[in-house]
Amino acid sequence: MKKFPALLLLMVFTANSFAQDHEIKLYKSILTKGDSLSKVKFDKTTIFKATKNLDKKHPSQYFDQMAIYLSKEKFNEASFLFYLGQMRYRYYNAANPKYQLGNDGALFASLKAVLGEPIDLYIKNDVNNYIEILKLAKNYFAENDYRFFSKKKSEQKYRDQIKNMDDLILSLETDRSTFVEKWIKDRADYKALFKEE
Repeated sequence: MKKFPALLLLMVFTANSFAQDHEIKLYKSILTKGDSLSKVKFDKTTIFKATKNLDKKHPSQYFDQMAIYLSKEKFNEASFLFYLGQMRYRYYNAANPKYQLGNDGALFASLKAVLGEPIDLYIKNDVNNYIEILKLAKNYFAENDYRFFSKKKSEQKYRDQIKNMDDLILSLETDRSTFVEKWIKDRADYKALFKEE
């Protein structure tokens, strides 16, 4: 009987080690191929088709799908879903009368924290690509109602998400050089960190 907890512990440790190894490989891939990754063809037709299906589901599903694209190193598609998913989830949390901070609030924060880091590392390689992805996510959001929780439930809160994205895009466009300078430094820090691995 005492072997069962040890076996369970070994299985958890092995799974955790595998996940960490995969995460390290992902980060190293972004760091080594970063500049060329944003030049890779972005399959908008396929991603929009997948997104139409996600529009009928809970906002966490955008992040689940995004993680699949991330694991396949389809970073533009993953970034699009990440930012669209944030807009959907923020709207859902703001307009949902049954919102609970410890439930959807906590889940959204966790998904953003875990999946946001590799996306940030990728998307900040190329400010023009970053802006294009944000515009694409914003336009999709504006032109396609969220069928899981329609904008009709709170049109103002829906519009608020568009305005917030417009503000972010404007900030990137106006202060481009300041952002790029900071991102270059952040990237150098990541490279130094992973060189020690």
